[in-house]
Amino acid sequence: MSKKPPLKGMRDVPSMRTVIGRSRPSGEQAIYVDLHRLVTEKARLEGELAMWQANVQRIQGRLADIEAQMQQLDEIAAREREKRNNTGEEEHSLDEMTLTY
Repeated sequence: MSKKPPLKGMRDVPSMRTVIGRSRPSGEQAIYVDLHRLVTEKARLEGELAMWQANVQRIQGRLADIEAQMQQLDEIAAREREKRNNTGEEEHSLDEMTLTY
């Protein structure tokens, strides 16, 4: 199996700030500019990480809700099958099933 490199997206394209930051001459003032740029980038990435973590928690909560609903429906279906089997009714095919709305 060959490992393909991950696809690159818009987040991988260097911004003008990054490109300009790389072309500046070095010196004390440039060091402070670079430090400010890195602090700003770090804050942006931390905010983005917090947003994604909140999304993951929201999605996990919704998946847990769906799983609980599916389990309840399975239990109801099992009780209905049990009732039907105890009353001696034959199991109907999908062609003969009556749907109520």
